Amino acid sequence: MPKFFFPLFKSQKTQRQQLLVAFSSAFSFAFFLLFFPASDLCAEPLPQTIKFQRLLENKDFSLGDIRGLLQDSQGFMWIGGSNGLIRYDGYEFKFISQTLQNKTQSSSVPVMSNVQNIHDIYEDSDHILWVATTTNLLRYDPSKESFTAVPNDPLSVPISSANLQGVVEIPSGELLISTWNGLFILDRKTYQYTAIQADTSQKDGLQNSTVNVVYVDRSGALWLGTNAGLEKLDWKTRKFTLVKPYPERPDLLEPNQVVDIVADQDGSLWLGTNDGLVNFNPNTQATIRYVNNPLDDSSFNGKPIWELMLDSNGALWIATDGSGISVFEKTEQYP
Repeated sequence: MPKFFFPLFKSQKTQRQQLLVAFSSAFSFAFFLLFFPASDLCAEPLPQTIKFQRLLENKDFSLGDIRGLLQDSQGFMWIGGSNGLIRYDGYEFKFISQTLQNKTQSSSVPVMSNVQNIHDIYEDSDHILWVATTTNLLRYDPSKESFTAVPNDPLSVPISSANLQGVVEIPSGELLISTWNGLFILDRKTYQYTAIQADTSQKDGLQNSTVNVVYVDRSGALWLGTNAGLEKLDWKTRKFTLVKPYPERPDLLEPNQVVDIVADQDGSLWLGTNDGLVNFNPNTQATIRYVNNPLDDSSFNGKPIWELMLDSNGALWIATDGSGISVFEKTEQYP
């Protein structure tokens, strides 16, 4: 049993999206909460000084930029970066490899290689681990303790060249994979997949091939964050509806590029964009936009927004590029 087994968050977002905001690219467990009194964040006041354990400091390996983080159903921590993937049980780190086909030999002899350029780590409802990388979607084989890539379909768009960004299981039981070359729908049993690519000639088609995130809300609705905006996918008809996060200026690129999505308790969606934070009400279609104000210390830091998370108390955590963490605790003025 892993040393630090503890209950998992129950959320449609992956553990990477819930936990990654607490880690820097060098994977330090140290970060600082500024401008927020400790007594406002928990029932018992925290001490003025908190000591953190820096797990990967002074190790003889480097994972590079950390993009994937997951605690699986057995309690193991999976940490994925640009240089590799490790599993941590609270005592030891273990590098997990990828099984490749050795093309230099005539026989089918597998070779092992480090898993690199990881963007997401996901555990499905059958407790199978999937890893999205720049060049592959990998499935974990616990008996061999290695990952195997989903093969390309010769009759479809090659998944290996799509630059995968994220994985989520949808109500049908299939995996929906966001990439920078559209969407892929994968049958988890057969590995067969269907590609959905951008079609701007159709109003109800996918409006941009760069799909940064896929999110399933509590009602089962599918939302996509793309470089065109927020797109809702009707699963039965496979038709898309585009919402501009900044409807007053639909011509602007960065304020309308959606990087992350999280649903609030009231059913509204928080959208992290490349320039600003947006609260979107799916029922009324109303949007409220918040931007960084360098003259206001109470505005969130920096841009673009990389990650959003809602904690168990309903506070919104925002991770921005190079500007740390901002936390928004709701008040009577919200939103």
